[in-house]
Amino acid sequence: MPKVSVLMPVYKTNEQYLEESIKSILAQTYKDFEFLILDDCPSDPREDVVKKFCDDRIVYLKNEKNLGLNATLNKCLIVARGKYIARMDGDDICAPNRFAEEITVLENEPDIAIVSTDMSHFDESGTWGRVSHPEYPKKEDFLKGTVMILDPQTTTIAYRCPSCGSGVISAVATPVNTVFFIF
Repeated sequence: MPKVSVLMPVYKTNEQYLEESIKSILAQTYKDFEFLILDDCPSDPREDVVKKFCDDRIVYLKNEKNLGLNATLNKCLIVARGKYIARMDGDDICAPNRFAEEITVLENEPDIAIVSTDMSHFDESGTWGRVSHPEYPKKEDFLKGTVMILDPQTTTIAYRCPSCGSGVISAVATPVNTVFFIF
């Protein structure tokens, strides 16, 4: 059984971005993971992009109809086998040491259940913004109007909680975005 299940929902993702995103996951220095890519757009599939990669850790799944992000992530959670769950969007790139560093924190600090990284916004012209969070956030850091709620798009890895019921994701709408909580 893999230590980490990487969940990547895909919906009409730019093929070049998707390819770069997959490459960044496969280039991780930490290798004990399965990589679940679930295509949520049957009318515009990305299977050809995914199938370019011959890696046994990749599991390509496809919804029969568009279900939306939450339902797609829930389907991934049902299939996931890892102790930890990592989230990745199909148009993001992560550093090669992301999993190694996040797993080290989770394994060595039992009071921590979720680890998240800072994020840089970039395009063809280079980096144009950065989102940072407190290293050890407090409860008030998650209140409406804070950076952790207004821009929650940083990558995360978390413990799977077998005693927390079905492990499904529910969403809380905010003025800017949607925040996902694992229950």
